[in-house]
Amino acid sequence: MPVDPGLLALMRDDLAACRDLREQRMFGGVAFMVGGHMACGLMPLGGFYRIGRAGQARALALPGTSVMNVTRRPMPDFVVLSAEGAASDTARQTLLAMALAHVATLPPR
Repeated sequence: MPVDPGLLALMRDDLAACRDLREQRMFGGVAFMVGGHMACGLMPLGGFYRIGRAGQARALALPGTSVMNVTRRPMPDFVVLSAEGAASDTARQTLLAMALAHVATLPPR
């Protein structure tokens, strides 16, 4: 199942102001790398955001979010935002801000 082109366009628009941004095919979809670190992306299940373990509770409080589970093991640094949840500009922008703040704490690549 391919990614939703409308959601991909929304995510690209959300990231338009990011510097050092690169798209990469991953997880059957597209990942967005910021400063060499995966920050967010889109897969057939919806959008995903790398919010870090410390941000997990706050992120999961948003409607339409769940812990990312691609390998049948939870990935606590990431949350998935369902396609329905991605319709909310507030949810997408909140998760993107969390993801960008988290990747800014990671060592340079």
